[in-house]
Amino acid sequence: SSIAIGKQIPFFIYVNDKFKRNEVEIVSKIQSSLDKSFNTENVIYLLMDIVGVKFADNNDVHQYSILE
Repeated sequence: SSIAIGKQIPFFIYVNDKFKRNEVEIVSKIQSSLDKSFNTENVIYLLMDIVGVKFADNNDVHQYSILE
């Protein structure tokens, strides 16, 4: 039998001063998500959440982004 072994790897999101000024709500969500577990296979949902991609017929961004 095989056993899946996970590793804890730090994940960093860098935002510059302009982004901080213009995207206060997203920066706040990022700061409130600092201690959440995050699976790297869901990074696409995080990126779509940051840039504001929403799908009328799909709730995956809301379900898998750590910012929600």
